[in-house]
Amino acid sequence: MKLPELDATDYAAIGSYLAILVGGFLAWRQLRHAQRVHREQTRPYVIVDFEFQNIYVYLSIQNIGSTIARDVRITFDKELESSTGRGSAINDSPVFRDEIPMIAPGRKISVMFDNYNRRAESKELPMQYTVNLTYRDTDGKRYKDPPYPLDLAMYEGSSIAPKGLVELVKAVEGVRDTMNKWTNHTSGLLVHGIDHDLHTRRDLRPLIREQGARVRKNEGIRAYGRWLVDRQLRRYGWKR
Repeated sequence: MKLPELDATDYAAIGSYLAILVGGFLAWRQLRHAQRVHREQTRPYVIVDFEFQNIYVYLSIQNIGSTIARDVRITFDKELESSTGRGSAINDSPVFRDEIPMIAPGRKISVMFDNYNRRAESKELPMQYTVNLTYRDTDGKRYKDPPYPLDLAMYEGSSIAPKGLVELVKAVEGVRDTMNKWTNHTSGLLVHGIDHDLHTRRDLRPLIREQGARVRKNEGIRAYGRWLVDRQLRRYGWKR
């Protein structure tokens, strides 16, 4: 049996067909890759982790993905136990007992878990749990992430801040508000300065009265009169 003889035209046609096949295959692979990347970038991604606030440990559930997570189910390899005696309450918490209907992107749910110092000292309670997560995206696609460990033992010997972030933020805001009230955003204390805010003037009145009484008692009535005139001049900006 003889193979048909092919001329240059036939070879050119075969080459064109092969090029089309190879090009189509590469385009298909690129499309699949682009779809996979897009799916990874737009999927929900729920994580569970330990979160510290002072010496207290919370179980934090957060959607770090970019879309809504639905029907979130969280299970552990064993019952949760706490040195505070809240083990049963934690296990019966709706977020661990039932499915969470929806967690929006960036949303975080925190559940009080334990006192870290007590747990580390007890030597009887487990320091590690394995968490399992399943959930769906808005299109109904189900995700079952690989189980992973949560290990409190890794924090042994680490420094735990005496105040949590929330407490520190509140403390800084309190200091800032107090400084604004007493300085009116200037570098000095406004005792004899020009009052621009009625609320600030009311807050300073007891201090001003006390200062005036001290001048009158220690320096006499004339000094007190000069002090009153001087205060009025400063108040209306006629004297610095």
